[in-house]
Amino acid sequence: NTSVRTMVPLARSIMISASQDLTPKLAVLMDVGWQNWGTFKKSTIDFGTGGSFNLNRDWHDTYRIGAGLHYRLFKPLLLKTGFSYDSSPSSLANRTPDLPVDRNWRYATGFDYDINKNMTLSLNWEFVDLGPAPIDKSALPVAIQPFKRLNPITVFDGRQFRGDYDQHI
Repeated sequence: NTSVRTMVPLARSIMISASQDLTPKLAVLMDVGWQNWGTFKKSTIDFGTGGSFNLNRDWHDTYRIGAGLHYRLFKPLLLKTGFSYDSSPSSLANRTPDLPVDRNWRYATGFDYDINKNMTLSLNWEFVDLGPAPIDKSALPVAIQPFKRLNPITVFDGRQFRGDYDQHI
């Protein structure tokens, strides 16, 4: 009957976006970005009075690139499509089953319909391929000592994790 606490940092990021009207009906959009996941070196899982342990993350910075098109089919209807790629912050050596993060590809399409000058109906769809996130990692046993007078309690026996994740959104 104890609490467990951990913290996951939010990476700083820089995104640069641009759009250019090629014709009155067609616009091209681009973006490039960077996220500072390299600061996420470890996670500490704290069991309150029961001790804590660290998980090695050793993530690295990620980069992204995206492109899209807007096409005005007729006055109130704007068609939209695009894709982007984000690199993986983790590697095979440091990927863990609790955060099986890999590269991702995003594909999107949608439309905007201008009902009047103050109201637009927008419908969008996005498919995200989060990558196979292969994993081949040994996890050592974890023991905690909830009270100083008692012997440590093994809360995780240790495992070899090997495989791939099938991740899509």
